[in-house]
Amino acid sequence: MKKFLVSFHLFFFSVGIAVAMSTDVILKNEVTVEKSNIEIGDLADISSPEIAGLVLDSAPDHGSTVTWNASEISKRLRPFQSALKDYHFKIPKFIRIVRGDSSFNEKLLKEKISSMLLGTLPGPGWEVNLKEIQKVQPPELSATSRWKVVPFTQRPRGPAQFEIVIEDQGKSLNHIWINGSVEYFAKVGVLQRSVPARYKINQTDVVWEKKNMTFISEIPVSEGDFASAVTKMSLISGTILTKNHFERELALKFGEEVEVKAGSDEFSVTTRAIAQQNGYIGDSVRVRSVSNQKTLTGILVAKGLVQVNY
Repeated sequence: MKKFLVSFHLFFFSVGIAVAMSTDVILKNEVTVEKSNIEIGDLADISSPEIAGLVLDSAPDHGSTVTWNASEISKRLRPFQSALKDYHFKIPKFIRIVRGDSSFNEKLLKEKISSMLLGTLPGPGWEVNLKEIQKVQPPELSATSRWKVVPFTQRPRGPAQFEIVIEDQGKSLNHIWINGSVEYFAKVGVLQRSVPARYKINQTDVVWEKKNMTFISEIPVSEGDFASAVTKMSLISGTILTKNHFERELALKFGEEVEVKAGSDEFSVTTRAIAQQNGYIGDSVRVRSVSNQKTLTGILVAKGLVQVNY
């Protein structure tokens, strides 16, 4: 790959372009184009619309793929050497260019709606299931037209209506509304026994199971949430644990004696002090040294432990 980078660099230098002052542009290895032409902006992130819109070639047929090697890429950039004088392209060994399938069918419709809905979910472990989707007459599409699903700002629950926009050359031609029904699943913590309020959950109290989360609006807890939190209320066995079930555990109370540590794991000094305020893990707190009665400020890193700077 290095020899391709060097040869293209030298080509630009040979025509009198100051590469040392140029902007590096890294070309992608794989791209998907949705229009009839392949533009420089499809292959790399370029802020200038004039440069990004330079056409390198016609796009392949819908659903087809072409592959350009480094020599082919350099050849297609060469006619624009004057416009590209301020750019230095880092060319991979090859670029795979896929023409997006603009056909309209039920399978592709479900895939695009599901992909859109995944963007509304609170975590990567969530799953989307389109229970129902209205059958529609496929619209007529020209060679340059494309369609997309309009994204939601928040996830729908159960019955939903999806908006499809037909576009051509950046202009909206038609809007189609499709009815459907959606549900969501996620692996969540489920309480195995009843617990009282102000209780600190531990791992033996919880089993992690895949549950239907369609009509649960609260965010499920993670294992890390148990470290510094206690239950706000009494909870019964079988409860799906969410963040609203918990509150931060008060880790320091006024008048308590704590250990104060200054330094690092390689070298540190510790002393005893008396808390001058209440605090939670991560809070900045004031303590008074037992030995010299000086007031110190540090971070409450654990129950009974405050870290201070030198």
